Amino acid sequence: MGKDLSLYTNYLETMINPILNKYKDKMKLDYLSSQVTESNGEVIIEVNIDDKFQITLEQISEFTKLVNEEIDLLDVDIGPYILDISSSSSSRTIKISELDYFINKYISVETTSEKYEDIELISKDEKNIYCTFFKKGQLKKLTIDLKSIKKINISYKA
Repeated sequence: MGKDLSLYTNYLETMINPILNKYKDKMKLDYLSSQVTESNGEVIIEVNIDDKFQITLEQISEFTKLVNEEIDLLDVDIGPYILDISSSSSSRTIKISELDYFINKYISVETTSEKYEDIELISKDEKNIYCTFFKKGQLKKLTIDLKSIKKINISYKA
């Protein structure tokens, strides 16, 4: 492209952010952060979206398609660009105070003594979380003391 796009990134953000927010609101997503940068003459639009820590690949794909189509219609030639849309949900640590969002969802829990992968959070109270998982085709129940939890992450079970 041959021009220094770093001079245009603030201007591009003012043009692109309303598009991002439009589809965030339309799709009822609860989190969006973005930045426009430039590297080797190419505009990079980095977007992180989420929906109560449970965003699906279909939602990310739909958001990407809608935003991409509208950016292409902008009345400014930004040249080649990369639209990088992601979600930090899968790598983000869940706080105990956020666990209500994850009832009937799969989580991974690391305690002081064990690590549990792909367990379904059924309920929680002030002392424990209650989960289920399958082992050799049998449904098993699991109670984990909140005081023993070191880390909780979202888990995706196919």
